[in-house]
Amino acid sequence: MTRTIDKTQARRFYDAFGRKQDAQAFYEDVAVNKLLEAVDLTRTRHLVEIGCGTGRLAERLLTSVLPRDARYTGIDISDTMIRLARDRVSPFADRARLVRQDASEADIPADADALISCYVLDILSEADIRALLDRIADATGPPCRLGLVSLTPGDSPMTRAISSAWSLIHRLRPLTVGGCRPLRLAPLIDPARWSIQHHSLTRAFGLCSEIIVADRIGPERVPNPSEAAQG
Repeated sequence: MTRTIDKTQARRFYDAFGRKQDAQAFYEDVAVNKLLEAVDLTRTRHLVEIGCGTGRLAERLLTSVLPRDARYTGIDISDTMIRLARDRVSPFADRARLVRQDASEADIPADADALISCYVLDILSEADIRALLDRIADATGPPCRLGLVSLTPGDSPMTRAISSAWSLIHRLRPLTVGGCRPLRLAPLIDPARWSIQHHSLTRAFGLCSEIIVADRIGPERVPNPSEAAQG
């Protein structure tokens, strides 16, 4: 299975979309707030956000959620988003870093002990999602906490109707919805590498979102070739 929109299309769309992304807070914040309640970042040393967007969540995390000495790395495919996020986290420049990368190929810092991604995985193909989660597991090893939010198919007559309409638009003209579509995240989480600690759905304005918090389990991380050579 391949991505419905390619990296170039995604970059161009979100470069143009820019600050308008914050207008989606009316439905996104319900799920993001629930994620932050469930994920517990109070002892985090290095948080990575995959798909940092305009930096609205990064600013909140650095201001009032993360420990005052915790580091933050934000990754996004869009130059525009990185620029907007850099402005937002400028008061925390000594511990915040922003990197322009495609989410499906993101370089995960080996010392990251928490990763979050909100409304980003629903742009990727299922194969890219699995590959990204494997890359995170390889890079970090236990303990590491993962927090995910995505659009998901509805679970009531109204939300099912809306998610079906959204999926239809995505099939016909995916860029109309920024390449995002409702999907089910839980089946994409490898139970041999991740233990799901929280799984729930939220509904806001007829849109349904899936929230997952998972802990890394199993063998320690796989060292990269340069680390192996140094060892």
